[in-house]
Amino acid sequence: DGIAVTEVLQNCMIFSNGVHENITGKDVRDDMQVKCVHGQPLIFGKNRDKGIRLNGNQLEVVKIGENGITEKDILVHDKTTEDTGIHMMLAHMMPPHFPVAIGVIRDVKAPTFNDSLDQVIENEKANSKIHCMDDLLNSGSTWTID
Repeated sequence: DGIAVTEVLQNCMIFSNGVHENITGKDVRDDMQVKCVHGQPLIFGKNRDKGIRLNGNQLEVVKIGENGITEKDILVHDKTTEDTGIHMMLAHMMPPHFPVAIGVIRDVKAPTFNDSLDQVIENEKANSKIHCMDDLLNSGSTWTID
């Protein structure tokens, strides 16, 4: 049970030719895409010398080897963390300031909407004083007409 959202960056020569070239073009894709691999640092670039770092509560692109930045400073991707904060930040990264995050960004076990709704209905039924139509008709103010 669950949901998957997939965005396909495929060229459509008729309706939107070249629309994703700034992300998928052979000359820019290494610098404009970061592959999200669980347990791996978010490193990208043609020379694999750029990374995504969490600075306070913001993501930033840094160059490994400059200003004392090492691979240890780069954010390690965790697709299973319950908190959606970093997952949402990764999903919202867009050029020109950030690469596009590709791969599995989030993979958590959580109740589906249907399961949650079924549980709410069961709880309400268990706590209700009304269990059948007669209970409903005889609840509240009632009267008898002779």
